[in-house]
Amino acid sequence: DFYNKDIDGEVDLIRSPRQVGSTLKPLIYAYALSQYPFGIDTRIRDTRTNFNGYTPNNADGHFKWSIPIKVALAWSRNVPAIKMFNAMWWTTVYTSYFLSLGMTSLQQTWDYGLSMALGTSPLSMIDLAQWYTHLSDTEDVGMIHGIAKIVDSKWFVVFDHGDFMYGRKIPLGVARLITYVLWNATFAPNYFGELIRVPGCSSCSSKTGTTNAKKNGKNVARDGWLVTYNPDIMMTIWAGNTDGWVLWSNA
Repeated sequence: DFYNKDIDGEVDLIRSPRQVGSTLKPLIYAYALSQYPFGIDTRIRDTRTNFNGYTPNNADGHFKWSIPIKVALAWSRNVPAIKMFNAMWWTTVYTSYFLSLGMTSLQQTWDYGLSMALGTSPLSMIDLAQWYTHLSDTEDVGMIHGIAKIVDSKWFVVFDHGDFMYGRKIPLGVARLITYVLWNATFAPNYFGELIRVPGCSSCSSKTGTTNAKKNGKNVARDGWLVTYNPDIMMTIWAGNTDGWVLWSNA
């Protein structure tokens, strides 16, 4: 309810920064594949690791030991993503990299920490959509905008956004590999593949993301995300409450 101030209804959800959860993980791996001779079959360890007092866990509480990057991404494993983020010099490198992809809501001088790999740094929905365009299978990366052109009653052009393009920061070959992993349901758990399929778009690649909040001593989902795309379509979908409350009131 846009007019309900009790729930902060008057919020521009397109531009308001929110935590985006695991939707950030494909970018972690895309940068690594663009900098080093890694491939989607390169193995990474999914093991309990202590990063100077920070000991992250996976969503299911288990570890898969040694797995290919394609499985780590498709299964959305937390620990491998953090390990890759840490190995790539974490926020020192990634903040500048994210900004170059159009993530204008990030702060250059902030140290977001290792949990940034899990999408804890607030981003706007439009920023999230903008960087996913860098994974699209096209040579040029378009700039997302809401209004292309405005003309008056006499067809005088009042405003023209034009076809502004971002320079491609993710090599096209790397973008295609990440897109392939996000498209191929055989890399993901059986139940997961069906959840991210978009009806009528068999060519779409998708990534989900969630954020949690504590309620009654338990972790409860607060935000739900789905990004799905192909060279012609980009959809960024959010489910949640504008006042930051959890998704299930009876949890």
